[in-house]
Amino acid sequence: MAAAEPSAIRFGPFVVDTVLGSGAMATVYAGRHPRLGKVALKVATAPEFGELLRREHALLHRFEHPGIPRPLSYLEVVGRPTLVMTHLTGRPLGERFDRGEPRDTVACAISLLEVLDHVHRRGVVHCDVKPQNVLRGRQAQLLDFGIARDIGASSTDAQGRVAGTPAYMAPEVLKGREVTAATDLYSLAVLLYRGLTGRFPFPTDRHLHLAAKEDLVWLPPSVVRDQMPEALDDLLESMLNPDPTRRPPSAAVRQVLREVAPQVLERPCSAVDRPVEPGTTQRVALDLG
Repeated sequence: MAAAEPSAIRFGPFVVDTVLGSGAMATVYAGRHPRLGKVALKVATAPEFGELLRREHALLHRFEHPGIPRPLSYLEVVGRPTLVMTHLTGRPLGERFDRGEPRDTVACAISLLEVLDHVHRRGVVHCDVKPQNVLRGRQAQLLDFGIARDIGASSTDAQGRVAGTPAYMAPEVLKGREVTAATDLYSLAVLLYRGLTGRFPFPTDRHLHLAAKEDLVWLPPSVVRDQMPEALDDLLESMLNPDPTRRPPSAAVRQVLREVAPQVLERPCSAVDRPVEPGTTQRVALDLG
């Protein structure tokens, strides 16, 4: 990329303003185009990731929802595979998430369920629901469909690896089994727990250990936080069930969250120890130990 002006970078026909996020497979930039206006550019970090961006471009065409980026083009810019999308302008959920934000978390989760319902109705599982992939505003927004899969597809790739963020991976993903809408609800439960308590439901050094998630040895939110509605304990326990067929449907989750929202949203959030965020999407060999 060659410099275009002091505060921006020229990237082919685009002017790049800032980095929105980065990972092992791609970096996302906020940019501008003379005809398209403000856009998000997802640029592959290496040519071999171009096919993943091409697949994501095709997948995004299935959706028509304000909480999901709209694909504009897939092209190579100065030899770099690039996915061009609409630029969503919500605030990253993870900005204040480590403190435990029960008010915002419940409201955002209710809105995010609407987005996930749309995704699932179109036959897709996101497979990487986490604070870094969620923007909040008037409507929750869900980003990064780079490792999304069709409902009923295996969680493993051709090399027998699973992709996702270990802390948020459902047990069936770690087992290499098929993914369903319940897979995303498991990840949403981890997100909810973090936002309610400022912690993860499982020890941070055991995110890839299947036994930790199957045993479900955890502290309910009402134990970690004073005056937390016990209905949230029951809800999260059911959403974290290691058997995906026993997790509640999104409609039931939404109903409970709406019922407890007036109680949670009126209560202040006391300070907690901030956990280290193991938030990077990874491809890992299966470890069933």
